[in-house]
Amino acid sequence: MKYKIKEGYICRKIGTGFTAVAMGEAMNDFNGMIRLNTVGAEIWKMLEAEACTEDTIVQNLLARCEGAGEERVRGDVKAFLEKIRFALDTEE
Repeated sequence: MKYKIKEGYICRKIGTGFTAVAMGEAMNDFNGMIRLNTVGAEIWKMLEAEACTEDTIVQNLLARCEGAGEERVRGDVKAFLEKIRFALDTEE
């Protein structure tokens, strides 16, 4: 399954962190803010650019995070995708 950020969600750097919000009609699904750490913002940007599988996200992060264990990264990615599921479109 591939994931992509739905239309109407944006992520911006604010101070030293990142915040994602819904705009326009997307506010019908979510009316709030999501604070993201650097890795969360990196995943969000991947999903804004193109539809990605969970495996693609994991492999991209492993390539950038030397010494990170695949099992931990995979678990963190799965948890992150679950937390932002309302902002995701999925495709087979």
